[in-house]
Amino acid sequence: MSLMMAILAAYFSFISFDNLSDGKAGQIISNLTGYAVTLMSILVASGAIVMSVAGSRLIRNMTQTGHYKMLIDSMLCSGCVFLVASLVGVVFMYTPAVYDRYGVALLSSLFSVGMYSFVVSTHYLYKVLLRINN
Repeated sequence: MSLMMAILAAYFSFISFDNLSDGKAGQIISNLTGYAVTLMSILVASGAIVMSVAGSRLIRNMTQTGHYKMLIDSMLCSGCVFLVASLVGVVFMYTPAVYDRYGVALLSSLFSVGMYSFVVSTHYLYKVLLRINN
């Protein structure tokens, strides 16, 4: 699913690049880079929340069933995708404008995969935090 989203995002951003006015591609690259860094920091904060309740009975049970590892792996995967998107964005901010088409396509692709993974991670986290209060 996320691979299909990545391909579609890259394809549509690549073919619609000519419709952008001058300077818009650079703004898109810097905006997507900023969003990726922000979402990565949200994942780090949510990981800290999960680690702070690691001694609870729910987390111990989740560790035994393997669900805790699935939650942490999902959050780690999302964070890594956003980290790569941030690094790619910084690189394309300092490359010549000739390569902006590729930067927008690559960042759109990475960001769509990151958002898919972020939604999955936050869904798992929501279910865990909901059960901790009960």
